[in-house]
Amino acid sequence: MAVNHEILNRKGRLQSVKLTPRAAILFFCKECLGFETNPYLCTSPNCPLYPFRTRRAFSELAKNAAKRNEIEPRIND
Repeated sequence: MAVNHEILNRKGRLQSVKLTPRAAILFFCKECLGFETNPYLCTSPNCPLYPFRTRRAFSELAKNAAKRNEIEPRIND
């Protein structure tokens, strides 16, 4: 289930992306961290999304999104 939605990118501009639930978590985490840190390095266990993010899930999403030029590939395997 993917929906088209506009989100903020690292330059503060809106961009249209297809969002799945996992992709929405990735984009939220990237924005929350100021686009400076990989989301899997999050150290905020009180965040309601914390239990839903995993390194594996973010690695997959980042690779797929980078192929579609939606986000910059910043997650290392």
